[in-house]
Amino acid sequence: MNHTVTMDEEDSQTGSGTRSDLRAHKRLSVSGPIVLLWKEGERVRSMYGLAKNLSAGGALVRSYRGLPVGAFVRLRSNKLFFMTGCAKVQHCTRRGLTYHIGLKFYSDLSTRF
Repeated sequence: MNHTVTMDEEDSQTGSGTRSDLRAHKRLSVSGPIVLLWKEGERVRSMYGLAKNLSAGGALVRSYRGLPVGAFVRLRSNKLFFMTGCAKVQHCTRRGLTYHIGLKFYSDLSTRF
């Protein structure tokens, strides 16, 4: 499996009114496996996902399972070493058979690396 990091096409657009203009941090397209861990009651649950994009403040993960908005998660990846830490689920949207999960990091990547 290839693990890549490239500039997101959305961020290369110029002019006003693009979604990237409204974002606090520039996004990078990534592709790599990630593990999400969270608590449900007293149980620690985990699931695999695929990191799709990344910024200093958060990430987008695609998975076959959704997570509730507001949930606290820990994330880690053996292939994308910088995808580690804690985050809050900002949004979770079903797209066909998968879910797109938007995560907001508790501390920016720049403060951790």
